[in-house]
Parts: sequence; structure tokens; C-alpha cells
Amino acid sequence: GSGGSGGSGGESSHRLPPPPAPGGSVVVVPTADSTRLAFLCGLLARGRRPALVCGLAGTGKTTCLGAHSGGFLGQEEELHGALVGTIALTYSTGSAEVQRWVEAKLEHRGGRVSGPAGGKEDLCVFVDDLNLPMVEDASGNQPAMEWMRQYLNYGDWVDRFDLTQKKQVKGLRFAAALNPQSGSSFVSPRLLRHFGVLTAPPPSDEDLATVLGTLVEGHLSALPPRLSQMAGPLVAASVAAYRSFGERFRSMGPLRFHYPASLREVVRLAQGLGVGALPHTCRTGLSLGRLWLHEAMRVFGDRLVTPLESQLCRTMVREVARRCLGPLVAGDESELLALTEAEPLVFTHFASPTAGSDKGGGGGGGVEAGEEGRVLGDYLAVSEMAVLRRQVEEQLRAYGERNPPMDLVAFDHFAEHVARCARVLSRPRGHALLVGSGGVGKRS
Repeated sequence: GSGGSGGSGGESSHRLPPPPAPGGSVVVVPTADSTRLAFLCGLLARGRRPALVCGLAGTGKTTCLGAHSGGFLGQEEELHGALVGTIALTYSTGSAEVQRWVEAKLEHRGGRVSGPAGGKEDLCVFVDDLNLPMVEDASGNQPAMEWMRQYLNYGDWVDRFDLTQKKQVKGLRFAAALNPQSGSSFVSPRLLRHFGVLTAPPPSDEDLATVLGTLVEGHLSALPPRLSQMAGPLVAASVAAYRSFGERFRSMGPLRFHYPASLREVVRLAQGLGVGALPHTCRTGLSLGRLWLHEAMRVFGDRLVTPLESQLCRTMVREVARRCLGPLVAGDESELLALTEAEPLVFTHFASPTAGSDKGGGGGGGVEAGEEGRVLGDYLAVSEMAVLRRQVEEQLRAYGERNPPMDLVAFDHFAEHVARCARVLSRPRGHALLVGSGGVGKRS
């Protein structure tokens, strides 16, 4: 699935080779349960039966349904003689909108019969968030879904331009996914009876260790031997931080809708290690541990809205580091204390000597190309906030030379927010949602 997903299960079906790119946005690591689920989806596909996979965010629903459609379902693609398309439903999606989308993928075959465009044998439609459309009344009617139910019942639907006629469609197949924690908890039984319903269970600790171990081992492979063997402590710390965060911030009310963390967040933590764990920037266990501490705070702590919650998260991450990261500093208590109490805890690309240049600099450092060809500096720790403030002020001046100037003061908190946003936007498919009341500087 997007952002990394491996499903769940007891043991890995097999170990994958190291990922080709540390910042990759799509990571698939199979586990026992995800392999079973993909196999069952394949059985339904061969029997030409619709499949519905239910599960929480990040459990690999879309990845497993790839077996049902013939390939990855994130885009419209022509795969194995089938035309594949994705419909992302919302609360206000209506049946006419869904029907128009499907009919645009069809061509006339003669009489009242239509089929997939381009002479394809099948049109496989992946319906994401099946339970999001509005439930219209107490009887459980969902207009967007009634159109699908009519086709699954009778193999045709009403022509909206001539209500006395029906359109027969050949080769139309459906696969769907839903998250029971979002949208309505109700799906019409009249529709549900047509689907083979499968569940993608949440990942166990063994699954998390399998997924993270595969990623982290690959990311650390270029480091010196002593550090490249430290995947175990980093994986244990990541799993412990994920579980602790879920226990402490699980139910915080509707105003904290963005708090729940999924397997995607744990994979983002591992990807952050891949960005910063380079041979010329990460030479000691202390620097590797500090990188993990920073990425854990960014992944889990940046979504919290109050200073008290942020402090609780920081304390939690430091406790996990003290408990799990001792092997990185060979059990040295003074170095472990220096690791867990490190301040400021900020890593950036733009505070590096190579940032914005076309050449490596500063002692053999490398450069990295951003998603739009921008040249990024090494992902380095900020030694003190004064350095970060100066870099932000320089960027503001450079921005003002090309655009209307922004009259902003780069105080510490503002500079930290800029570093957080820059970290997200520099990653492949990096998207940021800023949550806050009016006038706090989200747009700036």
C-alpha cells in the first residue's frame, strides 16, 4: 500500500532484498497474513467474484487487492488484459457520478450491450472507502451503492437519458476496501451479500519487526560494520514507540481526529533513517541514535496539538530510547544520557553546507535530488538554534528577491516549524496538513 504496508501475520513469507531507494514512497514487505489474503483475493478473481477487504489504515488492503485486479490499484493501468480504475468515494458521492465515471470507461458493443474500452476483456473497478457515502434513510439506502447493487443483481443498469431502457454491460468486475473506523459503520446487506468479505488484521509486533527489519537492514547496509549490525535495537525501539503512542493517545475525541498512527507512520520512521544514515554523516552510534530520536519525534510528536501532549510524547520517546538503544553506545551510561537528552532535536537538509548547491561540500558530503530536481543538502543535525534561525532568515531573503517579501521574524518556534515542513515536502509523495487555529502562521 501507499507509504508502506505489509499486512499482518505471524512470520514473514520471505525476506526481500534491501529497498532500492531510502526515500521510496511505496514499500511492500509480505508477511504470512498478507500473503494469505492476497491468495484469497486471487481465488475470488479467478471465480469472477467481487472482493471486499476490511481493515484499519495501513494494513495492506490495497496491496492485497492487487491480486484481485491483476496489479497495483493506485492508478488506472492496463494489466493482464484488464482495464483497471479506482473510484475514491466521499460522503456526498451520488449514483449518477459513479455511473458516469464507469460509463466513460466503456464502449458500445452492439445493440444495448457495452463493454470495456479498447477491446479489453474486463474492466476491474476498485471502490475505495465503500462505507463513506451517505446513508439516506433508516432503511439503509446508499444512493451511490444502489447503482452497483443493481448491476451485481441483474447485470445491467438504467439508461439515465432514457429511463425506459437498460444498458447491459459485459466484463465489469468490482473490488472494494473499507476502513471500519471511518465513515458509516453500515453497508447495505443487499450489496454486501455479493462480495467475498475478507479482513486485513492489524499488524502484530512480529509483523512490525519483519517489515521494519527488512527496511532498516537495507538502509544501514552502507554504514560501517558496527553500525550496520544495529538494526535490531532500532527496530525494537520503533515497535515500542509505536505501541506506546497508540496506548497513550488512542482516544482523544473528535478534535484529535489526526492522532491515530498506523503502520505507515512506522515505515516513515524507517525511511527517515534511510535518508539520514549515510556513511559520511552517520559515523557513530550516538549520531545514529540521535537520528532515530528525531525521526520518532517527527512521526509521532508533530501531530500533537498541545505543549503538554508534546512533552508527554517527548518523554515517552526518550524512555523508549533509554530502554532499547543502549547497544548503539555500547552500554555507556554517559553517552546514553547524552543521546536521550540531546538538544536541539532538529535535522534539516537546508542547514547543510551543501544545501542549494550543485556540488558536494563540507568534507565529502553528498547531495540528493528532490522530487522536482531540487538539490538538497545532507540531512544533518542542527548544532544550535541560532544556526537554524540564520538559515531560515537567508531563505526568507532569497524568497523575497523572487517574490513579494514576507515580513516575518524567524524566532525558534517558527524555525522549527519550517524545518518540519521542509522535512515532509522533501520526501517522495510528501504531503503536509497543518492543523491550528486562525492567525498562528500556517500559511506563512
